[in-house]
Amino acid sequence: DAADHDAYGRGEVMPLADTFGMPPEWNDFFIRYTRLEFALKEAKFVTTERQSDNAKTDWLAFIASLPNDFWRSIEFVSQDERIFVDAPPKRHMLNGLGALEWVDTGSIENNTMPFESLRRLRNNLFHGGKGGDPFDGRSRRLLRAGIEIINRVLASDEKLRSIIENGY
Repeated sequence: DAADHDAYGRGEVMPLADTFGMPPEWNDFFIRYTRLEFALKEAKFVTTERQSDNAKTDWLAFIASLPNDFWRSIEFVSQDERIFVDAPPKRHMLNGLGALEWVDTGSIENNTMPFESLRRLRNNLFHGGKGGDPFDGRSRRLLRAGIEIINRVLASDEKLRSIIENGY
């Protein structure tokens, strides 16, 4: 059946990056990010606002489980990671006149900030509108940095890595 096959005719799912003309880092980042969120929930880093609500990743509980200086471990091997610390993804906010603008968030200085930046990168690329080329050099470097940081988290946590390797 034709519905079972992708554009390549091999029955494989075509990466969204191919579909929408996005760089390969886009797929890699989103796959790793969603697997990390899944693993965190499976590892019981999960919360809801009310008992009948959808399960949400409890980033704060996970962050609290990390060594206090974890954020320093991403200080850093590569230039891509360096941009993530020194000039993390910007925040899309309304200014006092009601217009959208991109606002700097400051450099990373604690364990919470790398994970806020990962979520902001995901949100900016998935939900945010962009002027110009949304996949310029900076965005691609931020994506590569996000991938490296997720890899570092998984390398430091056997339980999360095992969940991903064995269940997702």
